[in-house]
Amino acid sequence: MAIKKRTTLRAKSDKKVAATNKLIPRQTAAATEAANRQKMMDKLASKRLTGTSTLSTTKNKLSDPNQPGISKSAIRRRRRKQRDQLKPKLDDLLDALQSTVTPTDIDTQMATGSNDDQITSTKVKLNHKPNPNASLKGAKKVEIEEGKRFGLVLKDPSFKASPFSALKDAILKNSDKY
Repeated sequence: MAIKKRTTLRAKSDKKVAATNKLIPRQTAAATEAANRQKMMDKLASKRLTGTSTLSTTKNKLSDPNQPGISKSAIRRRRRKQRDQLKPKLDDLLDALQSTVTPTDIDTQMATGSNDDQITSTKVKLNHKPNPNASLKGAKKVEIEEGKRFGLVLKDPSFKASPFSALKDAILKNSDKY
């Protein structure tokens, strides 16, 4: 036995369309052409209106980076692009300034003490101090090693005979190693 084929959605929609076509009286060809022309004219007019309105809104959006329709990443990309475009211009300006201002001019200005066009640079002073937490580990290791060495010096029989000379000899041995 074969399984009965169910009706498809397309067949159902065709039935509904056929039923509505029977109810609606057929229009004449001239009337349908006129209706189609009117629809086309309406579409063209609406496209013109929406086209001009979208152009004006996109121009406004492009000029204002804080528009809600533009993502943050797009704004960042635009700013980065503007910075990259500005860099060559600044390099040209730097070259022009270097060609007009010579080091001797700067030296004479500093010697005469003129404050005209004085360039002040702010340099961040680097902190080259060691990390106290990192150096504690090394200090602890050195302390342990020195404690062991000092214990050996105290157990040495020469220390009992003359303590200061034994300490002096131990210090000299350590300084020779390093």
